[in-house]
Amino acid sequence: MWGIISSLPILVIALYFDYYYNYSNSHEILFISILISGILVGPSHMLLDIFTEKGIYVKKHGKWRRFAIAHFRYDSPLANGLALFFGTIMLYLSYML
Repeated sequence: MWGIISSLPILVIALYFDYYYNYSNSHEILFISILISGILVGPSHMLLDIFTEKGIYVKKHGKWRRFAIAHFRYDSPLANGLALFFGTIMLYLSYML
């Protein structure tokens, strides 16, 4: 939700310049690309926060617990596999956008 809210000013400015100065004829593509970027900001930021020492808070059994991949051992197959998997997905999405 915060990603969409933070991308709205960029969307308004881009649509303003696109409408008044006619930079492109594809208003729909511009709108969709900025909206998708805003939607991806929140989850990708939280994903990267998992790799920090403080991590993120998740609700488990009615209580908020801290989860951080940085607390795993460095030779952990789970931590390295998650980092490889999500890093590859984020690189792919950044090239596609």
